[in-house]
Amino acid sequence: MGKDDYFPIQSDGVTKQRTHTDFCICFLFVGVVALMGGLAVIGFFEGDPRRLTHGRDYHGRLCGIDEGVEAQPFLYYCGLEEWSGSYPKRLNYKSTSCIAKCPNDTQSLIPCVMPAFVNLTMLPGGTESNVTYDSSLNVEVTQSVAYQHSYPTEEYMGRYCVPTWSSSNTLYSEVINGPLKEVAQFNSAIGSFMHAWPVILGASILAILLGMAYLYVLKYYAGLLLYISLWLGTLLTFLFGLFFLYGLFPDPFDDMGWYQQMSPVFVMCYGHEARFISALIGMILLLIGTCMLFATLNENIDESIGIITATVDCILGSGSGLAFVIQPIVQALTVTFLVCVLFYGFLLVSSVTEIDRNLIAMNGEFVHQEDFAKTLMANVVRPWYWSLAMKFYIIGFLWLMVTFISMCQFVISYAVCDWYFVECETRDNPNASPLSEPLKKAIANKGKRVDGVRIRGVDKAQGTRSGYIEKGPHGKVLVVPIGEKGPDGRDFIRYDEKITYKKLPLCAMVDGFAACIYYHLGTVALAGLANALTAPLRGFSEILKTFMGNPGRSDQLSGFDDEERTPSGLVIAGLGLCSSFLDEVFGRFSKNM
Repeated sequence: MGKDDYFPIQSDGVTKQRTHTDFCICFLFVGVVALMGGLAVIGFFEGDPRRLTHGRDYHGRLCGIDEGVEAQPFLYYCGLEEWSGSYPKRLNYKSTSCIAKCPNDTQSLIPCVMPAFVNLTMLPGGTESNVTYDSSLNVEVTQSVAYQHSYPTEEYMGRYCVPTWSSSNTLYSEVINGPLKEVAQFNSAIGSFMHAWPVILGASILAILLGMAYLYVLKYYAGLLLYISLWLGTLLTFLFGLFFLYGLFPDPFDDMGWYQQMSPVFVMCYGHEARFISALIGMILLLIGTCMLFATLNENIDESIGIITATVDCILGSGSGLAFVIQPIVQALTVTFLVCVLFYGFLLVSSVTEIDRNLIAMNGEFVHQEDFAKTLMANVVRPWYWSLAMKFYIIGFLWLMVTFISMCQFVISYAVCDWYFVECETRDNPNASPLSEPLKKAIANKGKRVDGVRIRGVDKAQGTRSGYIEKGPHGKVLVVPIGEKGPDGRDFIRYDEKITYKKLPLCAMVDGFAACIYYHLGTVALAGLANALTAPLRGFSEILKTFMGNPGRSDQLSGFDDEERTPSGLVIAGLGLCSSFLDEVFGRFSKNM
């Protein structure tokens, strides 16, 4: 049986064979992925992710890692010559040393490289090796490492020693907002992935288990679950918005406060920048919560329940077997693995740096270093082309992820179509029970049927029910089937002796994945990128519809009656037109179109 025997593709009654689509985009996407792999391989041999989480001293050594500083994991900033009390007036950010622990007094001695001293001497002319000099300029550069008394410090991010914070000392904020602002915070956030991967893996597995439990709960309690989810999501969004908005009030320079330690914004940022970002996130969350509130108030879950019932019947039905159940599990595990691999590759690419010791130049030319005489200081540099490679890797990372998610959607759609086109088998109904002849006739709308029956205290179904007359041991009795609970309140449930049964082939997912990779990888890659880029605009369209309330309002306003020429009516009409334009241009993905 061929791959497409389960899923025919027809046009005007003629079966069409699959062909390759967007072949050029496919080659481009494969080339991008291959180049990303090449960059990761180079990073594996040339880089070291530990460079992202450890500081370097003045000699370019990695604190706690390189030879000579293995037992000294903390980076310390030396001070300049002028001091005021226990602290230097200014810090020399180019003079850094690796130390074993952060000093909290002024008694420790720290080796610090001192600023270079340049002595210029004009020498008279002379002759040497048959070369006559008219005059000579003797340049003498002296740089030394001296022991300097420490100043009180405290640990920062487990890798750095920063001046102890006080209201009369600005060195703490200068360090946090200076050399540690762009380098240490970003590198620590990226490099901490290596230490937190068990937590991320455990959270992913827990999310998979909760997702499967969610599907099974959805099968039996769809309405209740949707109702609770809508209101709980709205409430949590408002609470988180208020939590971040509260960041306007605490002292942004105090890292020891309860809010500063709980807020992820204040952990990553410092000072007024943390306060601004926290307030901005809070206002955005409150705006999203307002949109969710309008959507919850105007949401008609009856339509959603019907769609969910059909979907769950396909996914968790008896004929689906393990094919649909395995798909989300495999997808979640694959996404988790893919994110970990790509993120680790990004760590490798980000850690490729060079040590520049060519710091002495004369007339624009660097002085050649000898093995017996090297500069004391060294700078960490990243070539311009490697910075460009990092940006390329980030773009490829995002493109690969949205393409893989689109592939998963294609595979599940392919399997659903397979399930739809599978021929039904007729089997005995295992739930069937012997039915009396009057009940069979009542189900078939024949026999003696009694309408307009009301039953109190049985369930919450609205309206009247129907029953039928049956002869019992003591004469004729009125039998009223309770039926199923739910919005429809059906009276008679069909208990057919024969039922139709669909069985989805276990290889449907594999066939869908193979068809996507072999035929439609370019299309999926292009569509995934387009969907990701236009998603904010489609989301904005849905927000407009949410504030409009009635989804069909934009169509009703096309006539512009007199009562709708008010300012509010014109605003609603404009929003409706804007929403329709966004849906029309960016994919018509809204179910209201």
